Amino acid sequence: MLSLRDFSHARSSIVFVREDVDFDAKYPLAELRRFICYETTLIVAYCRPFSESTGGLPRLSFRALGVKPTPFVRKLHDSLIDKRNQIFAHSDVTAIEHSEPRVMRGTDTTGLPFTVLVPPRFQEGTLLSRNEFEQASVLVDTLSNAVVHQLQAMHHHFVDRYPSFDLHFRDAGSVDGVTTE
Repeated sequence: MLSLRDFSHARSSIVFVREDVDFDAKYPLAELRRFICYETTLIVAYCRPFSESTGGLPRLSFRALGVKPTPFVRKLHDSLIDKRNQIFAHSDVTAIEHSEPRVMRGTDTTGLPFTVLVPPRFQEGTLLSRNEFEQASVLVDTLSNAVVHQLQAMHHHFVDRYPSFDLHFRDAGSVDGVTTE
């Protein structure tokens, strides 16, 4: 059930990218970083169900969902997991594009020498292309639907565990007497 929440957050991130990002435009640094926030949420939320968690929840798997990924889908999934592990949830220096720091030497107005460390510059903006966002969208939707189908198949295990309500249909398209217990 928590996977539905995670996939919903990933979906929302994709919506925000679709609404706000023009992949052909130039943006100021603050905007680029906002887009990275969307991408970070997409990737971390997507990957969360496939990661270890506390509380005894097992990792989600394609097999558990009854999904047989194509090689393309498996590659996309693995790429998102790698980005989560190396860039978004942890900082792997070999996976983050950046320039080397530089030492700038000069002399001040009085002729005295000085040095200043110029920090590295990092790639700003999304790492995923427009097509990769769309591919991730299809993947998130597919897995979210698979989770819903699995929950529906298992719902009889939850009937006595959660509050329920009854629906009474009078005729096609109308509902009468929704009651809760």
